[in-house]
Amino acid sequence: MSESKGKQVSIRFSEEEWNRIIVEASKFGLKPAQYIRTCVIQRLNGILVDAGTIDEILVQDRVRSRPRY
Repeated sequence: MSESKGKQVSIRFSEEEWNRIIVEASKFGLKPAQYIRTCVIQRLNGILVDAGTIDEILVQDRVRSRPRY
């Protein structure tokens, strides 16, 4: 990370979404803000991908691992 000062953002969630965030964050022992930041950084680094992308990767892996004969 660069030496410059970080940026602060404000995000709005519905009550239902916020409650889900709290539950998920607590599973990892994180505060909601820490959980959201972690998710964003994982997404930016290509570690966190949506379910559709995961399904596509798994299908491609199965096709590549099939015997060619």
